[in-house]
Amino acid sequence: ALETLRSMLPPRCDALAVQISAKDRVCPQAELGCAEGRCPWQRGFSERLSATGLADALADEGVLSAERIAARASEHELCTFETSLALATRSSAVVRDFNYVCEPRVYLRRFFDASDGRDLLIVDEAHNLAERAQGYFSPELELARLDSLAERCAALPERAYRRAGDLLREVSAHCREIALRLAEERPDDAPWVEAPARGFWEPIEEAACASLLETQSQAASESRRPDALAPVREGRDRRLRDPLRSALALVREFAHGCESDDPERFAALWSLDRAKRLCLDPAPWLGQRIRSFHSAVLMSA
Repeated sequence: ALETLRSMLPPRCDALAVQISAKDRVCPQAELGCAEGRCPWQRGFSERLSATGLADALADEGVLSAERIAARASEHELCTFETSLALATRSSAVVRDFNYVCEPRVYLRRFFDASDGRDLLIVDEAHNLAERAQGYFSPELELARLDSLAERCAALPERAYRRAGDLLREVSAHCREIALRLAEERPDDAPWVEAPARGFWEPIEEAACASLLETQSQAASESRRPDALAPVREGRDRRLRDPLRSALALVREFAHGCESDDPERFAALWSLDRAKRLCLDPAPWLGQRIRSFHSAVLMSA
């Protein structure tokens, strides 16, 4: 894509193409400070970017790879990801991963929520799009992880963390109770399919939203996070994640829609170690995203 754009947009052509890559791939810092909201390269970002004149200088280059943006932003100790987003707002073409368009948690709201419907969407490897979108809408709760976080939160003195721990423990206990009952009732092996219990998940979603705000406020008041809640890399994910914030966001996402999910589009799966809301059909969300563009070209070999 970048090579094609370079043949179309030479330097100083009054048009710009920008590549946006994941934070962990372009951030030069050893530890992602944004995981704790303490990155000095993000403080006063807009004012410092404007003072450097970097955006104007880079805009004359025609096509900007993520690596090029990262190298120039690092010279001024500016957040490389935010720099790429700032440049993208003045670009004619943006190259990015599926998730920045289609994933509800991370899609670029500053572009799409204020879209005038004149943009063109081009999707390569489009045969992967449905499966990727299905994954975006299939949150999964690992009960042992919730229990471990709940224990760590219970050992901390801060009220915000203890309340968050109580919520995680309540969710884990509820999911495990369902699985134990189904294990006795069903002759087949896990996971078992059963609709979520009505009346339980709506207040859980509200409580998760409140706990996210409360723990974020608590973290902002601390000079450093407690060791028990320090950002970590989980599984194959290279990014540093705030474990408590990630868990609360996942609980909120799982709970969202549990009271009214269409059985034609979602199935709730239960086992003794995890619970999952499996998206059977991501077409409504994908259709909404595609229709927000003027037109779309979907390519696949």
